[in-house]
Amino acid sequence: MDRLDVERCIVVGGGLLPPRQLSRQILRQPTQAETQGLTCDNRSVLSLCEHSGGRLVPFYFANPWLDPKEYRELGPRFAGLKLGPAVHGVPLDSPRTSAYLDVAREHGHPVYLHCLDRDGFRVTDLVRLAERYTGLRLILGHGGIGELDYDGVDAIAGYPNLYFETSGAFKHVIQYAADVLGASRILYGSEYPLQSAAAELCKVRELTLSDAEMEAITGGNIRRLLARASS
Repeated sequence: MDRLDVERCIVVGGGLLPPRQLSRQILRQPTQAETQGLTCDNRSVLSLCEHSGGRLVPFYFANPWLDPKEYRELGPRFAGLKLGPAVHGVPLDSPRTSAYLDVAREHGHPVYLHCLDRDGFRVTDLVRLAERYTGLRLILGHGGIGELDYDGVDAIAGYPNLYFETSGAFKHVIQYAADVLGASRILYGSEYPLQSAAAELCKVRELTLSDAEMEAITGGNIRRLLARASS
């Protein structure tokens, strides 16, 4: 963080399954038996962040196979919610997903999630959630599905409660998203440690943006979302 002059960053627990297995689950729907036991130690993540002097900001990583009791209890100490459909294989339109979104709405949390190219997980399914949860801020992770998801950008354009996170997306798609959605709906993401934070930042710095737009994407927008969550 110091090397890249990063003041604060969002932290989510990870490593619930090996990267190779995750890559397979992105392409193939896993069974419930394969995923229902994949539970993040959110309490340890929270403890780490609470001893960081405010530099690490925790998001709660949900396991939708479980009741959201723990998230409801600990939620006020977290800044947001993450859902990992590729990890847990639970569709966006499942009541299990809704149970966590209902609690996120109670806490005023932004929600970060990924989409996949299969029924129940597509960007169009995320759009339906945005229509249903108009007061909830939803973040489309990794720029949609694959590196070149122009259609994903177009799909979320009419929904101001949907945001676009940049990690994994090609520079040209991020520029398109900034032009179509406006810089105020774009969030820089590093995907560290799977990806180099410096490489992702370099990609964003190559965009054609004003200084104000660059500041918004690399910090101002997420600070605004978090401020709303804590107000």
